[in-house]
Amino acid sequence: MTNFNDQLTSGSQKLTSGFAQYADGVNQANAGAQQLASKSKDLQSGTMQLVSGLSQLQANGSTLTSGSNQLAGGAQQISSGSQQLANGGSSLTSGLGTLNTGANNLSTALTKADDTLSSTNNSNENAKKVAAPLKLKHTDHDNVPENGAGMTPYMINVALFIGALATNVVIGIGFSGEKWKSGREFMLAKIGTNGLVALLQGIIVWGAVALLGLRPNHLWEMLLSVLLISFAYMAINTFFLTALGKIGEFLMIVVLVLQLATSAGTYPLQLAPKIYQVISPWLPMTYGLKMLRETIGLNGAILPEAILFVVIIALFTFMLSFFKKFSRFA
Repeated sequence: MTNFNDQLTSGSQKLTSGFAQYADGVNQANAGAQQLASKSKDLQSGTMQLVSGLSQLQANGSTLTSGSNQLAGGAQQISSGSQQLANGGSSLTSGLGTLNTGANNLSTALTKADDTLSSTNNSNENAKKVAAPLKLKHTDHDNVPENGAGMTPYMINVALFIGALATNVVIGIGFSGEKWKSGREFMLAKIGTNGLVALLQGIIVWGAVALLGLRPNHLWEMLLSVLLISFAYMAINTFFLTALGKIGEFLMIVVLVLQLATSAGTYPLQLAPKIYQVISPWLPMTYGLKMLRETIGLNGAILPEAILFVVIIALFTFMLSFFKKFSRFA
């Protein structure tokens, strides 16, 4: 009986302990349920964030793929650049070796040269040859040794133009004042008087500058140039003074002054005002100066200017034959 009571007591105690554990488990389950209920909102928010992250990952999948491709391409370029750098390093090493060899060769050559120079006769004559191996020789192709030679073309042109102007002022229409029957007779008369003066003044000017010491490169071409200029200036002055009288005299003086300023006889034409540069090609003294400069100090190429002066002589001389139309020449 006593054993039964002990067993009953022991079983009661175990039952009580089991109920206590059961109650404790129920309490823990209840607490867990409450925690689960409180965290359900967090779980729902996390789930939404996970869905959003998956959507963004899906949307940026192509960008991620492109970036991966670019990364792969960059890696290939880095690999290629590394290979080129390695090749360049090899070339640099080879070049340094060549430079070292060249420096050794230069050193050897300089040593040999020093030995050779040391054994060479170092007299004053050899020293002069080494110091001045070349001898310079100056050759001046332009025969203008002094300022007078440079000014000669200018002064010859001025003298011939003034001579032609003065001849027509002094002689006028003619010494006798006779009226000519035809323009042809008048033209021939002018050729006989004014033409002779033009010939003589050209020869005198040419001979005078030769006596003064001028030695042109082309003596006879210079004489031809002086005669052409003299005849041309005489023809121009004869025409205008005969046709216009006192007005013609004034006009020729104006032309003379313009030519003094625009023919580049003293200073280059580029230094003159723009208006002078425009007028210069239309006045005969510009070409007379060029022709004389060619014959005195240059190579004598005067053909274009010579043709121009022949045309001027023929034109203004021929126009004298038309003066028969004026009553005072009838």
